Amino acid sequence: MNNLIYKLIKSFKMKKIFIRELHVPTDAIAEVATVLTEKELTNRITDSDEDEEMITLEVEYEKDEKEAIREIIEIINQYDSNANSDEAEN
Repeated sequence: MNNLIYKLIKSFKMKKIFIRELHVPTDAIAEVATVLTEKELTNRITDSDEDEEMITLEVEYEKDEKEAIREIIEIINQYDSNANSDEAEN
C-alpha cells in the first residue's frame, strides 16, 4: 500500500508557481493579452491608473514558462522606450 501511495505522489510532480506583478502601459495591453492567451498563463488585473495610463497585472507562471514573461517584459519595455522618446521630442 505504501508503495502505491509513493508512486502516486511521485507521479504528481509538484511544480513551483511564480507570481510576477507587471505594470503594463494601456497602449501595450492588447499585445500583452495576446501572449497571455497564447501561453495560457493565469493572470488577473489588480489595479489600473488612468493618470499614468497603466494597468497592473499579476501573472502566474512555472519555470518552463519564463520565456513568456520575458516576452511580455520586452513588449512593455518597447512601449516604455517609445513613450520616453515621445516625451523627449515634446
